[in-house]
Amino acid sequence: MLSAADVGSTIAVVESASNGNGSGIAVSSSATGVIAALPPAAPTISLGSAKVNAKKHTATFSFTGNGDVTSLQCALVHIPAAKHGKKPPTPAPSYATCTSPKSYTHLKAGSYVFYARAVGPGGTSTAASHRFTVS
Repeated sequence: MLSAADVGSTIAVVESASNGNGSGIAVSSSATGVIAALPPAAPTISLGSAKVNAKKHTATFSFTGNGDVTSLQCALVHIPAAKHGKKPPTPAPSYATCTSPKSYTHLKAGSYVFYARAVGPGGTSTAASHRFTVS
């Protein structure tokens, strides 16, 4: 297994076999290319508190990005009501840069999903989400 100490080096393997009849001749592999550094890991996101006041039509969420985070992104999706007994699909989130805590006011009655994710040099985290209802 390679480690960080191998970055910038090349690797070659020398192998020989042996059995009851003796040892074989050692054979060397060709050297690899120069070992590059591993790409950075994607950050993660943790949801903290979710304060929803259904009667005042407000919601506030706290969250933390973990790892090498360059920005945080949020999305709020209003879930369409069922029609004729059929539940429509939840729309895809449309993310925008945000900070924690993130507050929403003047929400219409209905169901929502809040999403938060972290972005960094290693990629984008899997989104954390919280579903809630405003009456």
